[in-house]
Amino acid sequence: MLKCSPSSISNYIDRFPEIQEALADICAEKLDIAESILLKTMGNEHSPALQLQAAKFYLGKLGTKRGYGLAPAKPFAAKNSSNYDLSRLSAEEREVLLTLINKAYVGPDAEKDGKENE
Repeated sequence: MLKCSPSSISNYIDRFPEIQEALADICAEKLDIAESILLKTMGNEHSPALQLQAAKFYLGKLGTKRGYGLAPAKPFAAKNSSNYDLSRLSAEEREVLLTLINKAYVGPDAEKDGKENE
């Protein structure tokens, strides 16, 4: 719409504090709208599944101080676990491994539909 490159826009934002403030105001307004929609969805008793999904999202993002959010990683109990040395993996590789293990977990506290992380 402005007929200029994205780098020109970034340059103006960086150079002019009034443009930075306007952008911050626009972003805050959009965040207010999104939060309003989320709160309305949490209160929507006509769609319990959507209501639950919104509540889970809200608690996962803002309820961590009250114990909500991602559960701690469950230890991997494989046969001959002494054959595995996880210290040989990088931090990123361990994180990927634990994510995959948690996703595959089907124990008593796992979600029945397997979609707890969506």
